Amino acid sequence: MTDVFDDDVVRAILQHMNDDHRDDNVLIVRAFSPHSDIVASEMIGLDASAGRWRAVASDGASEIIEVPWPGGPSWSGARCAARSWRSTTPRAHGWASHRDRTSDGEPSV
Repeated sequence: MTDVFDDDVVRAILQHMNDDHRDDNVLIVRAFSPHSDIVASEMIGLDASAGRWRAVASDGASEIIEVPWPGGPSWSGARCAARSWRSTTPRAHGWASHRDRTSDGEPSV
């Protein structure tokens, strides 16, 4: 299995996460960062192994946070990340009513 996705696919996912899920990006990073003072976050990359975010702390310092997909490297791991994040972030996201669902009810990426 390759861990490199088509550039157009990666761009579309990053645009979706950064346009439609700005608050969730911050929550994801807060859940996985050793720092509790994260005030901003932008998803900057992904592959079959993990998603990557640039996190900004309240003092302006930035760091890259890499979050491995649940279940290990795989595209299906990337797809199930949304379900996992729902249970690890400090608030419920409301995924059930989200417009980006496949016909079987799974989050689309």
